[in-house]
Amino acid sequence: MTSRVRVVWDHQVAIDAANASTKDGIEKAAEIILALADAHVPWGEGDPYDTHPGLLMSSGKTSYDAVQDAGTVYYDTPYAKKLHEDRRLHLLNGRSNRWLYTACMKGRPDVAVAFADAAKMHFHKVTPFHPSVAGVNV
Repeated sequence: MTSRVRVVWDHQVAIDAANASTKDGIEKAAEIILALADAHVPWGEGDPYDTHPGLLMSSGKTSYDAVQDAGTVYYDTPYAKKLHEDRRLHLLNGRSNRWLYTACMKGRPDVAVAFADAAKMHFHKVTPFHPSVAGVNV
């Protein structure tokens, strides 16, 4: 007995799933990087030797730009850039400058998993393949 299967590709369903998974992956990646960066961001309110969590750590945020399909992780204080870039500072309590760079490097495996999970989730919801068997739609 012979049976025939015809597969029809629905391009728009695939594009929609890819776009949604990309957005979710970028947003999740930004959250991962922010969490890792918070583990190294200096404490205090601008003084590199302050030993209490402060404004800098709580100013960390993420955003998603749909036009450029990009995510951003940032710390929104006037002194964040100086503390991040000044390698001459020796910070207390295991904190370090270049905390965003460090988080990006350490977070690469977790970010890859976040993108893979987002793709799996969106492509399992819908299938761009529509099989029909022996001319009868399934």
